[in-house]
Amino acid sequence: MRVLITGINGFAGSHLSDHILANVPDVQLFGIDYNNDFSRISHIQDKINFRMVDICNEQAVRKIVKEICPDRIFHLAALIAVDKSFQFPQEFFKVNVLGTLYLLDAVRDFNPGCSLLVAGSSEEYGYVREDEVPIREYNSLRPMSPYAVSKVAAEKLVEQYVRSYKLHATTTRAFNHFGPRQRDEAAIANWVYQLEAISHDKTQEAVLQVGSLEAKRDLTDVRDIVRAYWMISERLRDTNDVGELIFNIATNKTKTMQEWLDLVFAGYEKFCARHKRSYRNIMVQPDPKRMRPSDVPILQGDYSKIRGFLGWEPQISPEQTIDDMFEWVAEHSKPLCITK
Repeated sequence: MRVLITGINGFAGSHLSDHILANVPDVQLFGIDYNNDFSRISHIQDKINFRMVDICNEQAVRKIVKEICPDRIFHLAALIAVDKSFQFPQEFFKVNVLGTLYLLDAVRDFNPGCSLLVAGSSEEYGYVREDEVPIREYNSLRPMSPYAVSKVAAEKLVEQYVRSYKLHATTTRAFNHFGPRQRDEAAIANWVYQLEAISHDKTQEAVLQVGSLEAKRDLTDVRDIVRAYWMISERLRDTNDVGELIFNIATNKTKTMQEWLDLVFAGYEKFCARHKRSYRNIMVQPDPKRMRPSDVPILQGDYSKIRGFLGWEPQISPEQTIDDMFEWVAEHSKPLCITK
């Protein structure tokens, strides 16, 4: 089997690579990314046929699909930082929409029989009323950020290509995911990076910068997310109904960001004990730069559809995920991307 992952050097891409190599015999794994930062896949780099390709380079995308002729494609290459999408909306549309369009065209022209999964986002739901929680796949899409709008547009492109050209493709709506190897652009990863640095350097001020702590979020371990991606791809050859295989990937449980912060502090205390570091009392300080112009108040996903179709269930507890995040950051003491 020949599998192509776009954005293979990214957070989800690296974990999907692990999952495929551990569970799929005789696989040929190909990956493309716009940079050669292999920090997340260095442990499996020799098992991946890597090509440096910018998803926004139409001719390069067409060439790689024609050359590899993969059996399955996982399109994970995207700009994902919701906050930054308000600053750079053009870039988000260029990467997330045009990049998806170029890939769809290449598959249509050179490899229409392959299975294509495009990673979408729960941010597509946007504004959700109280009577719509937990969110089902048939809920209205009311995106509240340029990032979310770009993902809705990409999803609609996939739907149109499936209906017009009978491609074996679909999109997913994964709710917020977290785990080891995540960059500090995401809130929980950012807190872990900050706390690990504070525990490591006693001269650093014991202050944790945070954004809004009122929103409610449903978070799933990235390793559970990529397991769902693979399970969905197994079914893609059996249908040309894109709507049938649009799944929420979630836990159906929410916590306020304050409650998530409390869990991170508990993980910080355990981390300090494990590594014999001095536990320091931390002052939490709201940072206006971390507040969004508009924010989704609650994202809670009902995953009964994917459970019914595929038997998928989340398996990794939030406590385990946070412990693994602290260990990853400690082992890679130079943060991947510190956001000031």
